Amino acid sequence: MPQLSKRAELEILEQERSKNASTIVSTAAYLVFAPCAAAVAALPGFLFTTGMFGVEFEANIALYVAVTAVTSFLLLSTYGNAATGRYFKLWSGDTGRKARAKAAGIQSKAGKKGAKDTRYRDIESATQTESKAYALGMNNVLFVLLSLTMAFVVCKPMMMDYPQVNYVISTISPAVFLAWWSTFDQ
Repeated sequence: MPQLSKRAELEILEQERSKNASTIVSTAAYLVFAPCAAAVAALPGFLFTTGMFGVEFEANIALYVAVTAVTSFLLLSTYGNAATGRYFKLWSGDTGRKARAKAAGIQSKAGKKGAKDTRYRDIESATQTESKAYALGMNNVLFVLLSLTMAFVVCKPMMMDYPQVNYVISTISPAVFLAWWSTFDQ
């Protein structure tokens, strides 16, 4: 078998990734991702309603709803991108789980009816679950830390008289950053 160049390997991996990206993060996964995104996106709103910032909820409900909705959408995008990227990092390549399974003699039985060996499918399913959990955990922790840093360290000293602006910037900026960052390899 001829040795592929690094560029050819990357092109093949990118084709496989774009072809299979929708199968990694299914609709059922988004049913789990959506409430998590909404809850995490609402956390800074709760912080800003406390006496520390004093932004009244009733007076600013439209602001809270809009910022939480935009942030939730960005976090959903982040979760999907991060899960897909993490899956392909764990599954593909010379040291990926697919190659190690093949080396251990565990093959996909997709074409054979009644195949009893489910180890390949189990490994693939575990890899998908791990990549989704990684996406949720890592991005939620990073979002909360970045949001707190923006709210207390960066924006609060500059915007003491404008807590609503502080809220918008310190909530949406980390979500935008994570959505951009999730487009790179995990």
